[in-house]
Amino acid sequence: MRDKGHYKTLKDVMYQKDVDYHYIAKKLDMGYSTVKARFSKPPVAENSSVWTLSEMYAICDLLNWDYDRLHELFPPASVRKDNVKQLRAM
Repeated sequence: MRDKGHYKTLKDVMYQKDVDYHYIAKKLDMGYSTVKARFSKPPVAENSSVWTLSEMYAICDLLNWDYDRLHELFPPASVRKDNVKQLRAM
């Protein structure tokens, strides 16, 4: 789960708090494969599975993460990896 790439910060926070895909799936009442797919690289097709805002807030709650830092866990697709480090420093 600690691979580099998309949602790296989210994966790192989950690792630190001992939260895995199975736990997220159970708490969000989703299938494990759906959760795992959402952690993969960003969707490229219109019908690809993406996180809803409600799910993002629920994950913040599970991780005791402030909503005003949501962008750190779920950066916009337009944000390059280099810019994510700059966002964290703010």
